[in-house]
Amino acid sequence: MLKVDNLSCQRSNDLVFKNLSFEVSKGANTEIIGSNGSGKTSLLKCILGLIEKNQGKISGNKNQLKKQEHFF
Repeated sequence: MLKVDNLSCQRSNDLVFKNLSFEVSKGANTEIIGSNGSGKTSLLKCILGLIEKNQGKISGNKNQLKKQEHFF
């Protein structure tokens, strides 16, 4: 399971998303949809630890993920 709780991310001076929360169960098919520039790629990069989050928690299998720790 992947759990994102109150995640916020800022790139340069632009707020990409703020207080984003969701859960994805193991084996679930999930889509991330949105218009160009809406933060889809930034969200995935933040979850993967490729860009730093401003606030929030990212947990995988009930363990909080730390900076640069790879979930997948």
